[in-house]
Amino acid sequence: MSVGALGTGSGMDLESLVSGLVSSQRDSKIAAYEQKISDLSVELSAVGSAESVAFSFHEAVKKVNDPRLFNSRIADIDQPSAGDALAIEASGRARNGQYNVGVNQVASGSRMELLPNVFKSPDEVLTALGGTMTFAAGNESFTINLEGGTTLAELSGIIAQAEKNFGVSASIIDTGEGDVRLIIESDKTGDGNDLTISSYEKTLVDIMGSDTRYDFATLPEKYTDLLKSTKNNLSMVPDNLISTEFAQNGIINVDGVEIQGENNTFDKAVQGLEIEALNKTEGQVAASISTDSETIKESIRTLTDSYNKMVSTFNDLTQMGGTLQGNSLLRNLESSLVTTLGRTFEGSGEFRTMFDLGLEVERNGLIKVDSYKLDNAISSGFKNFADMFTGERGIAKAFDELMQPYLGASGLFRSTEDSIQSQITSNDESREAFDLRMEQYEKTLRKQYSSLDSSIAEMNASGAYLRSQLAGLE
Repeated sequence: MSVGALGTGSGMDLESLVSGLVSSQRDSKIAAYEQKISDLSVELSAVGSAESVAFSFHEAVKKVNDPRLFNSRIADIDQPSAGDALAIEASGRARNGQYNVGVNQVASGSRMELLPNVFKSPDEVLTALGGTMTFAAGNESFTINLEGGTTLAELSGIIAQAEKNFGVSASIIDTGEGDVRLIIESDKTGDGNDLTISSYEKTLVDIMGSDTRYDFATLPEKYTDLLKSTKNNLSMVPDNLISTEFAQNGIINVDGVEIQGENNTFDKAVQGLEIEALNKTEGQVAASISTDSETIKESIRTLTDSYNKMVSTFNDLTQMGGTLQGNSLLRNLESSLVTTLGRTFEGSGEFRTMFDLGLEVERNGLIKVDSYKLDNAISSGFKNFADMFTGERGIAKAFDELMQPYLGASGLFRSTEDSIQSQITSNDESREAFDLRMEQYEKTLRKQYSSLDSSIAEMNASGAYLRSQLAGLE
């Protein structure tokens, strides 16, 4: 028998006795609290899973409830064998039909090249004192500042990093024969938007001030060295550049009508179409605009897939022995879903039920898509088909109205989760309060048994004294 701190005097295992008394009062109750909290946590997680699949279904519902989905158009272009000549984006405002489109001219920017034998090396200094260079095309322009000692090679980097650069780039070609060529190009397209370049070379007055009686001895050594070694100045660049390509408009023709624009994007030529000219064509290219059936079908498949996942999740959670067996929230929602699926929808031409659209409800409650029937429904009566989803009495409208009370910050799923979380918090607080009572109970027991331990210790000491006295009389 082990003797703890409580029982030292009496020699009794009072420590185990107190622990046993506390355990008998505490353990089963704490275990019950913890089990309840664990069960509630599992239930909360299950409701969260149900809410997640319901949310995904509702998002799919909202997508097919958007009239823009059924107004979407797609362009099919019979591109030339040499490569793509044009690109077309069609909006819902576009008319279904066929267009003949040709690209007569692709819009392009301008290009300037330096005359031969102006510079021998890319490391040649352009300016001794520095200055500015301004680039302009059409209504856009920007200016760069060049420090004294800037080289031809550094010029291209300074142009590229200019804050307001509208698409000007510079490159250097070394012929290998003591001649380097500077090429400057502009992305600014459109007739008359040719690149122009002007420069301003600083003078000694700019460097040293307006006082003409300056002392050359005070000129920084950097400038004196550059003035001695540099024969070039900034004007050598614009003065020796020649235009080799001029900016031009893009020109297309649609069904024989010529249309020009400053760039290669034509968004007003045909209502609902944005046509981009890529390459010049020989003749015209056929482009057909039609309803984007594939996107519509994909959205419907997403709708049915999310519905099936939701129903399967609900079934798993509410089956015999499931985490949410008998849960009224899911039971009521499932019942409403089944009712909605079986509804007859009015005002949609030849379509009345989901079955008419190729959406069949199987015995297990899941939806199966009959692709053949769906294709026929889309092609045979598209307006009525769209109304079956987006109309005031359409399928998507019905599902949207059904799901709204269940979702969101004030929805039934959230209120159920809040209720479960409140129970978890309440049980946790009760467990903590009970733990405190048990601590107080243990303190009381220790105090009582400590007093008992002391009394027994005194009695043992007295008995030992008497026995020793009696033994001395023998």
